[in-house]
Amino acid sequence: MEVVTNPRLSPMSSLEALFCHVDDFCQVFEPLWHQALLSSGKKYRRRQRSFSLSEVMTILIAFHQSHYRNFKHFYLIKVKCDWQQEFPLAVSYQRFVTWIPSSLIPLCTYLRRCFGQCTGISFIDATSIKVCHNRRISQHRVFEGCAARGKTSVGWFFGFKLHLVINERGELLNVQVTPGNTDDRQPIVELWQDLWGKVFADKGYVSQSLAQHLQEEHEVTLMAKPRRNMKHHLMVYQDKLFARKRALIETVIDQLKNISQIEHSRHRSPTNFCVNLLCGLIAYCHQPKNLLYSLIRPIIPYPELTLGKKEESNRAIAIKMSTYEQLQHLSTEQFRRACGVKLQTFNRLVEVLAEAKAKQKPGRPSVLSLENQLLLTLEYPREYRTYFPIAQSWSIHESTVCRMVQKTENTLIKETDCH
Repeated sequence: MEVVTNPRLSPMSSLEALFCHVDDFCQVFEPLWHQALLSSGKKYRRRQRSFSLSEVMTILIAFHQSHYRNFKHFYLIKVKCDWQQEFPLAVSYQRFVTWIPSSLIPLCTYLRRCFGQCTGISFIDATSIKVCHNRRISQHRVFEGCAARGKTSVGWFFGFKLHLVINERGELLNVQVTPGNTDDRQPIVELWQDLWGKVFADKGYVSQSLAQHLQEEHEVTLMAKPRRNMKHHLMVYQDKLFARKRALIETVIDQLKNISQIEHSRHRSPTNFCVNLLCGLIAYCHQPKNLLYSLIRPIIPYPELTLGKKEESNRAIAIKMSTYEQLQHLSTEQFRRACGVKLQTFNRLVEVLAEAKAKQKPGRPSVLSLENQLLLTLEYPREYRTYFPIAQSWSIHESTVCRMVQKTENTLIKETDCH
C-alpha cells in the first residue's frame, strides 16, 4: 500500500479519515524501521499488543484535535466510552501511558510527511515553550540539563524554543527545538537545508554575515525587519507587501499553543514532552487552511514595482479600509453611515486627541494620522472584528492596533465632553 505523502490534502474531520492516513504510513514504515534497528545479539519476546502502532498514534493526534485539555480525561471518557466501537480492545490508561514513548520515532517521521511544499516565499520565527512557572525553576527536575532560561519580548521563561518555518499558505516547512537560551539565528542554517527562495523574519534575525552566508551557500534571501537604530534601505515593492504579512506566522504560533496544546507544565518525562509537541504539530498540519489561504491574496500583479514609483504602486496595493481622506468628501449623512458618528462629532473627537497629544512628550511619529486612528478605533466596536483582521486591513501589526485602540479609548474616556 502506498504511503500518503501529504495527508493535509485530505479532510481530517473524522476519526476514520485520520486513522486511514496514519495506518497507510505505518504499514510501510514499521517493517523498514524494525530492519534498521540495531541488535544486541539477545533474543527478546515480541508480544503483540492489543493496540497497533497506528491506533496509538491516532489517539495521540486526535487528543490535540479535540477540546480536551487533559489526556487522562480524554482517554477515559472519549476513547473508552464514546469510541468503544472504534477501539473495542482499549486497555487501561496506565497501560496506554507506557506505550506512548514507543511512538516517538514514528511520529517524527510522520511529521516530515505532513510538511507542505516550499513555494519560494517563507516566514520564520521562534516561540517559547515553557515547562514550568518561573517561581518553580529551582525546584524543577524533569528537564534538568535539557531546558534553559531564555528571554523573549514578553519576559523571561524556563524551557525550550520552537523554531518554525512556514510558507505563505500557513503550512509548516520545517521545525526545530532548542534550549531556551539559544539565539534565534543559530538554527536557521539547518532549517534551510532543503528550502529556497525568500524568507521574511523579524528584528531578531538581523545579521549581515548570516544573510550573506544564506545567499552564497543556499541561494536564500533573508529579509529581516531593520532595528530602530539602523538605516532603512529600498526594497522591491513586492517584498514590502509580503513583509507586512509576517503576522501570519504569529497566527500559526497562536493556533499551536491554544488549539493544538503544545505547551503545558504537566510533563513528567522529556520523551512524553517530545511526543506531545510532535502530535500538536501534526494536528495543526491536518487542520484546514482556508482562513490562512485568504490572508495572502494575489495582490501583486506588478512584481517590478519599487517604493519610488508611487503612482504605479497604488495599483498593486491590496484592498484596504477607507481612510479619512476618502471619507471626508462624503455628505453628513453618508459620513455618519460609514463611521457611526456625525462629522461634527468626529472632528470634536479629533480635537480632543490632538490636545492630549500636544501635552505628551514627542516621540516616534505614528504610522496613521489622528483621524485614521480614531476611524480605526470606531471600527473595532462597530464591526465587531478582532485586532488581527483590522491590522490586515490597515497594513499594520496586530499589536499596533491594540495600542492605538486602548490609547484612543482611554484619552476619550477622560474627556467629559465625549461621554
